[in-house]
Amino acid sequence: MTINVFTKELAELLEIEDDLSLETNLKDYEEYDSMSIMSLVAYVHKTFGKQFNARQLNQIDTVESLVELIGKESFDS
Repeated sequence: MTINVFTKELAELLEIEDDLSLETNLKDYEEYDSMSIMSLVAYVHKTFGKQFNARQLNQIDTVESLVELIGKESFDS
């Protein structure tokens, strides 16, 4: 999966209508709440096989920090 595809799927998952970039601060969106974080936990596990808890994902600010947590090696160039 490319980062571009990931940002589109992330926006859909979080129900954010804006286009997301690596610099996007997720905490700027009210949609990034505890319920969406739980959905994100499940999405990351299903898509990347990585297990994170809500506390770890709640500490994420930007899309780039989420990509780094998942691991850049998990994404295609």
